[in-house]
Amino acid sequence: MGVNDLLSACFATVCTRTGAGCELITRTGLALVFMSGLLLAAPASGQYQLLDIITPEFEGMPPQTEDSGPRFGSSVAASGRLLMVGAPNLVLAEHAGSGSIEAGGWSNYHRQGDRWELNDWVIGIATAQDQGSQRGRSLGVLDMGLHRIELAGTPGYDDNLQNRGSVRAACREACGHSSNHFGDSTNDLFGQSLAVVGDSYAGSSWMVVGAPGGDY
Repeated sequence: MGVNDLLSACFATVCTRTGAGCELITRTGLALVFMSGLLLAAPASGQYQLLDIITPEFEGMPPQTEDSGPRFGSSVAASGRLLMVGAPNLVLAEHAGSGSIEAGGWSNYHRQGDRWELNDWVIGIATAQDQGSQRGRSLGVLDMGLHRIELAGTPGYDDNLQNRGSVRAACREACGHSSNHFGDSTNDLFGQSLAVVGDSYAGSSWMVVGAPGGDY
């Protein structure tokens, strides 16, 4: 078993690095990584011990909301040496505007030695239509060697005020393409939950998406 055997999330007050240095942001969120296996000399099979505590970095982003926070750790996904952590309440600068939008996003990490290194934040372009869209509310990742599959759900995606929800699927490395998928009816909440399963031998993968508001 590897370091990704179990991931859970909680909310707390933490010291977070920002452009101005280190400051307290209420209910920022954490991601906790646990491990079980011979490397930790676990006394019993299936017993997990805390390995890492991952805190977010918001350098270059607008101030985050104090009352609810960005909710970093609301969703997590891991495969191989890859880790994704969602922050669906993340506040972003409005595109071509002077305000800020609570649109959400997620961060990608990779395992480097004995620690998780931040690759990037995936936040897209925030417009007024993205308010409350909850990007990164659900996540999925699949490491298939030559390429990796990354999924992110946005259940509050507002398509002409229909709130159908959406899921972004991206294939990285060797394949290098992405696609967007949407709910079929108003208030579907398409992308509220998701899962990805792959067959590395066949080179194929399956995506399962929850739409708890759907009425078909």
